[in-house]
Formats: sequence, C-alpha cells, structure tokens
Amino acid sequence: MKYPAILKKKIIDLYDFPNRCVVPAEACDTQIANDFRGSIKRSKAYDSILKKMSALPQSKAFVGIEVEVENAPREFYHSGWMEEKDGSLRNQGKEYISYVLAPQIVNKEIAALYTGLTLSELDPQFSWRTSIHIHLCVRDRTIEEMLKIFLLYLTFERILFLFADPDRENSVFCVPIIKSSLAEDLASFFTQKSSIDHLMRNWQKYSALNLTRLNDYGTIEFRHLSGTWDVAKISNWIGILLSLYNSAIRLDLDTIIEEI
Repeated sequence: MKYPAILKKKIIDLYDFPNRCVVPAEACDTQIANDFRGSIKRSKAYDSILKKMSALPQSKAFVGIEVEVENAPREFYHSGWMEEKDGSLRNQGKEYISYVLAPQIVNKEIAALYTGLTLSELDPQFSWRTSIHIHLCVRDRTIEEMLKIFLLYLTFERILFLFADPDRENSVFCVPIIKSSLAEDLASFFTQKSSIDHLMRNWQKYSALNLTRLNDYGTIEFRHLSGTWDVAKISNWIGILLSLYNSAIRLDLDTIIEEI
C-alpha cells in the first residue's frame, strides 16, 4: 500500500527540541550509592523494594516518570528526581519527576524514590487524586512509527485500562481515545488532511494517551496508572508500554493494518 511521504519524516524534523540529557547507568548507581551512604536502613529498604520488580524488556525507548503523592516528605534526599508542588493534590501534594532514563535503570530509580517515600517522617499517601504518568520518547522516531504506536495502542486501549486501573477509564483526567473524537483527528493528520499543528491544538491534555508534550519534550504520555505503593505493578506497566513501543518499531505498517 502506498502511504503519504510525510510518514517517513522524523518527529525531530518537525520541532526544535532542547538537548536531551539521559542519565547514564553508571551515574545512576553512583548517585544512589552516594545518597544512601552511611544508612543501612535506607540500603536495606532499597534492596527490598528493587527485588519486587521484574526486569524490563530491552528497548531503544527512553522513559520519563511522574509520580503524584499526597502528604509528601518535606525534604527528599535522592537527587535522581525533581519535585514540584501540585495544587490539584491535598496535604502538601507533590509530583516527583524523573530525569530521562534508559530502560535498564528505570527500576533502580523507582526503588530509590519509593525508599525515600517509605522512610519519610510523614505518611505519604496515594489517594484517588494521585496518578502515575509514563512518558516514552519518540523524537527520534518517524511519523510512520508513531502511527504504528497509535494503531497498536487503540487496539489494546481497553485492555490497558483493565490492567492499569479500570476506574481511570471514567476519570476526566484520563479520557480514553476511543471515547473521544481524537482518533478521527489522528486519521486526518496521517492522511495529510490536516497539519500536526492542527492536531496539537485539538489534542486534550487529559487524554489517556497525551500528545501535548510532543512539541516540547518529544514524548507521548500514558496517564492510565493510579497512584500506588505497588512497585511491581508500576514496573510491569512500564514493561507493557515498552513492549508496545518495541512491537510498533519491529512490525511493518501493512502487517499491523492487516492484522487489526
């Protein structure tokens, strides 16, 4: 099948992105060792949390993570995460934001964050207001590869909600694509009936699959997962998203269209 020539363009050709700063694996290990130095309690807690998580699939995707927490610690000692106050949350609610991570260090950084939360002098809470957002970087991918990610995502959106949290499907902060007109907007863009700027203007920030960070971060954001202490579930969720990404890169477009 013949497709529009624009599909061969890379996302990075459409926007002027800032330089990407990826945390090296060696720097991650050194950072954690320095932050936990002299504290047997922290080190044991970190090791215990890390063991709960499954190994992630190998992938060329870079990952970003945002974790919303209420009653968050006043001070946080691990330097691998940034923190911002979040006005949508209660009781000193904060959002912890990771740096750009390669898959092989994602679990380590999650374990480091949750070690800090577990040992907090307060009682951090994941209420119904909190959620966890996963960003996958697509700035180096072609528009065709992004289209394949969307097609696979739309095919499995309902199943993804069932794993992450079925209640999130009814949240105004995580609106399914299949319950909106955004799938039609995507089709209009990929068939060149509208521009990517038009697509970005119409896209809603609180869509389950959020594209509004594409023009500044170069990422697509998955907003499905509720806030949780279950690090194994967080790791498995990221593994599912990486597998979806890997499949989209590996399979050709004709095969995906034929199969779905």
